[in-house]
Amino acid sequence: ENPAPFSLQPLNETWDLTVRITRDERFKDAGVTAEALVRGPEGNSRLVPLTAAGDDYFNGVFSDATVPGEYEITVRLLVDGQEVLSAVSKVHARLLPVLATDFWVKEGYTLGDEQVVTASLLAGGNRLSEGKELAVDTLQLVVYYAGGEKEALSLFDSGNFDEHGDLGKGDGIWSNRFAFSREGEAEAVLMALGSYRGNEFRIEKSLGRLTVHRPGRILVEFPRQDFWSVTGGTFSVPLKITNDSFAAEALDVTIETPGYALDAAKITLEPGETKTAALEIKAGRDLPLGSASISLVLSPENPLAAVEPGRADLAVEIITSRQAAMKRFAGLFKGAIYAAIIVLFLVTVFVAGGMLLYRVQVMPRRKVKGNLFYRKAGDWQGEPVKLELGKLNKNKVVISFDKERQADFHLEGSEYSYDLVIFTEWHHAGPAVIQGWSGLLGKKKDVKTLLKCTIPGIIEHEGEIYTGKELFHDDQFNSGGFSFRYQNPYGRWYKERGDGIDILEGKV
Repeated sequence: ENPAPFSLQPLNETWDLTVRITRDERFKDAGVTAEALVRGPEGNSRLVPLTAAGDDYFNGVFSDATVPGEYEITVRLLVDGQEVLSAVSKVHARLLPVLATDFWVKEGYTLGDEQVVTASLLAGGNRLSEGKELAVDTLQLVVYYAGGEKEALSLFDSGNFDEHGDLGKGDGIWSNRFAFSREGEAEAVLMALGSYRGNEFRIEKSLGRLTVHRPGRILVEFPRQDFWSVTGGTFSVPLKITNDSFAAEALDVTIETPGYALDAAKITLEPGETKTAALEIKAGRDLPLGSASISLVLSPENPLAAVEPGRADLAVEIITSRQAAMKRFAGLFKGAIYAAIIVLFLVTVFVAGGMLLYRVQVMPRRKVKGNLFYRKAGDWQGEPVKLELGKLNKNKVVISFDKERQADFHLEGSEYSYDLVIFTEWHHAGPAVIQGWSGLLGKKKDVKTLLKCTIPGIIEHEGEIYTGKELFHDDQFNSGGFSFRYQNPYGRWYKERGDGIDILEGKV
């Protein structure tokens, strides 16, 4: 981009080299480096390293233009040290002045922000004025916008400060007042057209790329609109402020209502920041009791920014000390009521939720599950009879060898008269509410299925004699002259039990 191809460049001056690249998909994430090879009129060459300035720009400096004539600039793009692209341009070097300016590309500009742009033509570091050696036809600042539009500002060495911002006529400083009129990305270029020592010139100097932003906005919200105070007292006005701007902004707040005082309030905000603040307003001692209105004026420190709203009218009630004490007490009482309501709500949710969980999670788990198969002891040929324990939907199932006893199932043909009782044991103790929440976090196998027999019964299991034991899936045992097999694949399995097995009344 700089110097422009076939442009005239000054001898014995430093040339700023600027290269802009456009990446395709192959090099989107590649580490690209660049260098420039400058060959002079006498055939000598110099390699100029270029430094990356952002993702798509490279900058360098060439300061060996000491011989007039044509200079060839070859730019090479490298990826991992290998050349992937090159481009050649030519410029001509003559004894020409150099453009200098105080206009610099900063982080961002604002629409309508007026400034004075100045530029000069230098030769050998000295500022030139129009005369026998120098004639200036045009000296302009040209702004090229992204949409293809451009804006040109002519600079004058007129001495007209009011119109052009120029302090002295013929002092070699060309000036004019300028304000950006379009929003968006742009590039600024200085351009001079004229003649120096009989040689015509057209000089361009790229000043870089910039962004023009719309003026910032400061948005203010007042969560409360009404307040109260005693005479001579202070009340706090909360507000929420948002900086809708690309730059930092400051908000000044003043009060214009007589009888009220507000210390100078200045609130600063970073770009895009939202913050809360409070204004401390003091009510005068001579204010009458009753309702009143106060007016706040909100203004930006930057005159180009806007504040919405620009003013706020708030209601304030001046009351007696006794009324103030009652309001404070009422506020505390109201806070206590709110806290009590919240606590009551939480307790209600806890109790109702616990009871619901107890019914949904715990009660179904505590029902006896599975099937019990039995046959006469030693009768391995007969088909076992199945007792469907789960269909009873009970926490305790009674199987009796005595048909006269009250039971869920009666087994005939036994010489004994006692009962087998199968029931569940839930590991989480406490009220149903607590059990409900415990059941939510517990496991299904927190429920044990237990077997015991009434006096004088016994249970024979794996060669040992018990009066009671925990039932596991596929457990086999003998009692009352019958052989039993318990099956519940969704319950606890034998391999899961540990040293803490509860066999109720113990071994006999």
